[in-house]
Amino acid sequence: GVLGGGADGSAIACSHDSKTVAMPDLELNNQRVVAAITFLDTATGKQLRRVDLPSNGVNSLAFSPDGKWLAHNVNNKIFLREADTGKEVRQFVANAGGWQTRNDTE
Repeated sequence: GVLGGGADGSAIACSHDSKTVAMPDLELNNQRVVAAITFLDTATGKQLRRVDLPSNGVNSLAFSPDGKWLAHNVNNKIFLREADTGKEVRQFVANAGGWQTRNDTE
């Protein structure tokens, strides 16, 4: 499920098995806003991993029903990540002609 949104760090996604929560982080570092997604263990509250993002803010987050993927968007891009590692595997970019797909190897 997803709660919040709006690129202000208020979006929260809970995995379908309720073991993991993903939330965006925004922090000021040397006069630059740094964005990340932090994964937390719901039983302990401990950080499982943190994924730094190349752009500022996250509009929304959602886990796939099987828990294997985390999708998040920033402006006109949707990013698909492996939920277990945070590795980006694909981007979907909206443009005037529709959607363009970019794999992590491109």
